[in-house]
Amino acid sequence: MAGFQHESEVAVDDIPLEANVSFIPEPSNTFDDRAIRIELNGQKLGYVDRGRLDLFHRHLQAGHRLRNCPEIISTF
Repeated sequence: MAGFQHESEVAVDDIPLEANVSFIPEPSNTFDDRAIRIELNGQKLGYVDRGRLDLFHRHLQAGHRLRNCPEIISTF
């Protein structure tokens, strides 16, 4: 996850281990129009790191529901 330290609206201690997070594309993001925001209950945690954006976009475009992605969350 990118941006957690500076972007997160949730403290790391307040994130349950089995939390279901949402992945929301941000095409109007001024830094990267391919950005995908990661949220927990409507609060921003950070962003999918650039190295995984293609993978996440393919899954989202295919209509897959992405949840419980420990390889992303474990990078706090």
